[in-house]
Amino acid sequence: MKRAHTVAIVVFTIFLFFNIKVLSSHNWDPRAFILERRPEVPLEQGWDIGYDAQWYYLIAVDPQGAASELDAPSFRYQRIVYPILIRIVSLGRVDWMPWAMLAINLAAASMITAILADLLARRGVSSWFALMPALSLGFALSMRLDLLEPLTIALALCGWITFSEKKPAVGILFFALSGLTKEIGLIFPLAIASCLLWQGKWRSATWTVAGSIMPYLAWQACLTYWLGVSAGASEASQLNLVPFSGFFIIRDLPSRMLVGLWAILPAILGGLGLTWDIFKRPTVLNYPEFYLVLLQVALVVTLPNPTWLDPLAVLRTGTGLLVSLLLWFAVRHPRGLPYLGAYYIPSVMIMVIVPGLL
Repeated sequence: MKRAHTVAIVVFTIFLFFNIKVLSSHNWDPRAFILERRPEVPLEQGWDIGYDAQWYYLIAVDPQGAASELDAPSFRYQRIVYPILIRIVSLGRVDWMPWAMLAINLAAASMITAILADLLARRGVSSWFALMPALSLGFALSMRLDLLEPLTIALALCGWITFSEKKPAVGILFFALSGLTKEIGLIFPLAIASCLLWQGKWRSATWTVAGSIMPYLAWQACLTYWLGVSAGASEASQLNLVPFSGFFIIRDLPSRMLVGLWAILPAILGGLGLTWDIFKRPTVLNYPEFYLVLLQVALVVTLPNPTWLDPLAVLRTGTGLLVSLLLWFAVRHPRGLPYLGAYYIPSVMIMVIVPGLL
């Protein structure tokens, strides 16, 4: 556990200096991380519109009245934990909220690394491999743009490790919070439930799914009643039935290359690797990490078209797949971890190459 803390401190230090570098390049204004729509840009305009963190900032500033300023109110409000936490950490002070967003993601990045380091150590693997997600392009983008993925994954991993410690009630609570941060967090309890079903533990699987998903569904019902539109009706929530069909929406070659290298190719290789593992040793079906990779691969394969319109969103989604692969390699293929790191870690250099990110 001591090594896990050390690795987490390293990540905390890296992103602390990262934040200082960005702040120093933007007159020490924390709103530089939010990328807000300029006042002269109308809400109905579809370009030059800022990025997603602005919506969660607006909800944090005015939890009830922000709907009229959001691009898709029911879709944005469904991810409610992050804005609420921003408001709590900032003590409700608007001028503190951009700083709160930085603090939350800095804490989340450290928590993710500490939990992964502990899980790896339990498998007899070096804790230093836990640096891998933090040093990947998708994760670095989430940190640079004050997005939801770090908190989502941190809460999901809290649920994962508490489940491994035989504390299912606490784990379900974390899973529910993760799902209310961003719906991709629900993949983690679904993976555990799938493993429990395979083992014939129907009751435990049912409680895991119900406890994790019911708060999300209840909040969806409240939003539909309040705003009159279901978030599930949004095109951004409609999964594609044709694998990777949204990839062809991406027009520019650099974006296609980035998405292909660090989202599509890992998903394809991950799916093929799982197939090989099943044929080689069917007992792998008793590992929840197997289902975690399987579901993350399925997510990347079926991403909605609006997600593909934003290559950064695809790369951010790939962070969950990387975390899943890391856990699976630790369980079944520990010798492959250096190769996984060698494949992903160079991606973070894109942050230095692209103008304006730093």
